[in-house]
Amino acid sequence: MKLKFDEYWANVNNLNVLVFISLILDPRHKLRYVEWIIRRSYDPTNAFVLCQRIKDVLKKLFDFYASTHPSSTQKASCTGNPNSSGQTQGDWIRASHDPIIIEENLLSLENMEEEMQDLTSEQPTIVIDETNEVLDTTHELS
Repeated sequence: MKLKFDEYWANVNNLNVLVFISLILDPRHKLRYVEWIIRRSYDPTNAFVLCQRIKDVLKKLFDFYASTHPSSTQKASCTGNPNSSGQTQGDWIRASHDPIIIEENLLSLENMEEEMQDLTSEQPTIVIDETNEVLDTTHELS
């Protein structure tokens, strides 16, 4: 078992740092938590090397993301400024720039409400067992 552990985790240069990046991006944890785990798991030299690799990869990921999305100073306001094709730049919440058709959404909402009304108006069927069978509920605990 120790050989397998050493094969995958002992050499910090062969570790896939995305395992640690995913932990950092988890809202329950932070970079300091990952650094703490690494410092407890490795000797100081290897811990420093691994923490630096993780920080470098994290910075590269951020730089890549920042280069594909305009910064907040370059971004349009919340209402957005249309570009030459008429689309609004910057709407990361909505993937599509299609216009919202309120009438269609209202119709689908009304249909859903009608279906819910049908479900709530139905009465449950109660089945009464009249066979007078008594279930043995006493069990020995071992």
